[in-house]
Amino acid sequence: MQKWEHAENYMGTSYYDYYVLAGHHRNSGILEESNFQCIVRDIKKRAKESSKSWIISRSAHWMTGWVEDILIHQSNKKLVAWGNKVEQMLEEYPVYDEDDVSHREDEYAQELWKQLGIEERKEILTRAKLPLTLAQQKYYPQDAGEYLTEDAM
Repeated sequence: MQKWEHAENYMGTSYYDYYVLAGHHRNSGILEESNFQCIVRDIKKRAKESSKSWIISRSAHWMTGWVEDILIHQSNKKLVAWGNKVEQMLEEYPVYDEDDVSHREDEYAQELWKQLGIEERKEILTRAKLPLTLAQQKYYPQDAGEYLTEDAM
C-alpha cells in the first residue's frame, strides 16, 4: 500500500500516518463499489470500530463530487500486513468478493430492466437471441443479463 498523499491544492485534513487501501467516489461502478464495501465489512471484523487503526477519509472533489478512501494507520502492523495482502490480491484479480459483485450486477440488471420500455427490451432480447415475447416479463431473462450491465448500456 502507498502512504496517503495529497494534491498540491488540497486543503483538508492530513493523514500522513496512514496507508491507502482502497477508495470509491460518486461515479464508482459496481466492481469498485463492491470492493470498497466488502473491504470495509472485513476490516471492521479485524479492527475495533472505535480504534484509530483505520478510518474512512471523505473529501470533496471537483470532478466526481466526493471521494472516500479506506486508510490504515501505520501503527497497526497486522492490519497493514492484511491490507498489503488485499492490495496484492486485487492486483492479481480485481474482484474482492465474487458473490457480492454478482449480486450487485443482478440488482443493477433487474432495476434497469424495470426502467426500460418494451422496444428497448426487445432490442436487448434481439441481441441476446431470445424470444421477443420475454419483453413483457416483470423480471429480466437471465440469459439477457450480459446485455444489461454497466458496460453494455
